[in-house]
Amino acid sequence: MDGSELFLKIFPRDIREILKASPAEAAGLQELRLRAGAPLMAVYRNREYFVGREGELLSEREGAFSVTPGHVRETVDLAANHSLYAYEDEIRQGFLTIQGGHRVGIAGRCVAENGSVRTQKFISFINVRLAHEIRGCAVPLLPYLYGNGALKHTLLISRPAAGRPRCCGIWCV
Repeated sequence: MDGSELFLKIFPRDIREILKASPAEAAGLQELRLRAGAPLMAVYRNREYFVGREGELLSEREGAFSVTPGHVRETVDLAANHSLYAYEDEIRQGFLTIQGGHRVGIAGRCVAENGSVRTQKFISFINVRLAHEIRGCAVPLLPYLYGNGALKHTLLISRPAAGRPRCCGIWCV
């Protein structure tokens, strides 16, 4: 990874050091996946890789860093700023949003009450999706978004991992 990216602070020290040592550019990193008992994985420039013990991106599982249940627990704790109860509503929905707009998807055993999810326990999988700004991507859309000097009611959709543009200082959703 180049630079000291804000999202790194949610990972345990050993994983953080591996990611810092990686030759991969942060701009190309899209996701990091931690599953207890499985190799650390990354989606980099639209391709899935295993992450090696020295930060290298591997196409094969051999030599990949193995994620422990402790890594998963510590990552959730760090992502929630050591206050899981404060993030209870987000955890119920299956994700946390961290500084920088990055999303931390979590999966574990759901605890249901009266037909709805109360919380998640025994979290065993984390998927960190990294937010990226793509400047100028909405410029061709601007003529369609405005009419009579005002922003029209608009719903923008896109395929997975394509994002939605930030137009004129507001997020288009």
